[in-house]
Amino acid sequence: MINGLIKASMVLALFFLLSVSITPASAQKRKKSKETPEMKQQEAEYYFVEGEKYFILEDYVKAKVLFERSLELSPDNAAVHYKIAEIFTITEELEKASYHIDKALSLEKNNKYFYLLAADVAGKQGDLGKAIALVEEMMETIDHTEEYYFELAGLYLMKRDFESALSTYEKAGNIFGDSPELLIQKQRLYLQTNQLDEAVRIGKQLVEMYEGEPEFVNALADVLISNERADEAATYLEEYLQEYPEQNQVRLALAEAYRQNGEEEKAGQQMLMALEGDQVPLDTKVQTLAYYLSRMESQEDTELITQIGESLIESHPEEADAWTINGDMYFALNEKQKALHMYKKAIGLDNSNYNVWQNILSIQYELGETDSLINYSEDALEYFPNQANFYFFNGSAHLMSKNYDEAAYSLERGKKLSSSNLDLQSIFNSQLGDVYHFMGNYDKSDMAYEAALDYNPDNDHVLNNYSYYLSLRKDKLDLARKMSAKLVKRNPENPTFLDTHAWVLYVQGDYKGARGFLERAIKADDGSLSGTIIEHYGDVLFKLGETDKAVIQWQKAKGMDDTSDLIDKKIADRKLYE
Repeated sequence: MINGLIKASMVLALFFLLSVSITPASAQKRKKSKETPEMKQQEAEYYFVEGEKYFILEDYVKAKVLFERSLELSPDNAAVHYKIAEIFTITEELEKASYHIDKALSLEKNNKYFYLLAADVAGKQGDLGKAIALVEEMMETIDHTEEYYFELAGLYLMKRDFESALSTYEKAGNIFGDSPELLIQKQRLYLQTNQLDEAVRIGKQLVEMYEGEPEFVNALADVLISNERADEAATYLEEYLQEYPEQNQVRLALAEAYRQNGEEEKAGQQMLMALEGDQVPLDTKVQTLAYYLSRMESQEDTELITQIGESLIESHPEEADAWTINGDMYFALNEKQKALHMYKKAIGLDNSNYNVWQNILSIQYELGETDSLINYSEDALEYFPNQANFYFFNGSAHLMSKNYDEAAYSLERGKKLSSSNLDLQSIFNSQLGDVYHFMGNYDKSDMAYEAALDYNPDNDHVLNNYSYYLSLRKDKLDLARKMSAKLVKRNPENPTFLDTHAWVLYVQGDYKGARGFLERAIKADDGSLSGTIIEHYGDVLFKLGETDKAVIQWQKAKGMDDTSDLIDKKIADRKLYE
């Protein structure tokens, strides 16, 4: 509680040792005759010294027993009450500690350690008023305790009595002089008590005391800008930079002042000047770019951000962080290929950044760069072999490349690593359902899909693939119909899902129902209409006896992607092959 508290254990022990020369044997060789007061005092002192030995060894249980024995023999010994209070403070028995330290103070008013411990106990009990009163009484009673003005000011701050804290710091300053720490504390208090002019005065005093130190200039500018005096801050910083034009750190503050004043072009110019060269640390530059990214609103913002990013790479081409923040920048600007390039440069300089690897794999997955995704995910797993996310990317890439054995291995490995993350487990199960289907292991495929649906019954990916693959297998068709019906109810305008439900109906022989959903799919075309849907529509028309219309649809499908290998034969023979 009181930062300046100094234990007086050894001082007190020496006091007793110098008062009387005593050995354990002298206490043990007491005759059975009546003890004299001197003998009781010697015995009390013996127990005190023994208790102090155990206290130093931090055996507080034995120490307390010995101190209490000493107190029985000498009940008005202030030092013993102090030591017992110290033990109760350590063991957080504050009521008992308070009793004994108050007793010590009632017996001895000229010991600063007693006051400090009493204030500490009062503070821990939440009685800041009592703690303050004790420190003030100590400083009035005992000479050479001016150093405790700082502890006293701290107590006033804890009590949120800012005016008294400020007054106390003023007294400390009069005695010890104005150190930067003291002036900064005073400035904070002036701000908390809405004495802005005084806070600015202190800021200027710090700048004068430490001429040429940009830290205090920026602090003063921050005070002005934060209190809607950006004009004054800009004027002050402009004048300062005329004398110290090389201090780019100050240009960052000037840029913010201009920005607050709505002078965006000036702000951008100062920002770019500030970030040139090595004077401003790279982490400050990165934070600055991240800040501008978070508030990007206009084309002008985009141009400025891009310039800042380029300047970072020019001045720090061998620093991974410079490339990483540029990757983040282009990712935010939705320029994924540029972001990918930046991230790759970053891991070329430092391959230990998990987030950069994650971003690379995410972009490659989104862009469908399957071969690169396989290679980079394998590299990532060399550095982070226990990251389930990286196994997901690797397994998914192998699935897209039809490397089903490799896909199954990676996805199963990732699933084990994500055992505590049920959401991620469900994602792995949905992918494993696809993999095992293509491997012809239908039991495992069904189990994986059902596990995914147990966690999330509304997983559209699983509802679609599971029901469609069951229809292809002509297995569990009632379940397939139930799942696909739920799917189209949730997504009534999705052509792919409408086609899935239509095909389940087709396999069940409900050709009219299938036709209705396929026509809805064609009408709802959102740009994702595939040759499969058109071919399916032709198959349904053929089943309904409309051969000419069926052939027209098959011919349409042939010019599109994703048709069956039988499409040419169907057209040539005007006949359905399944």
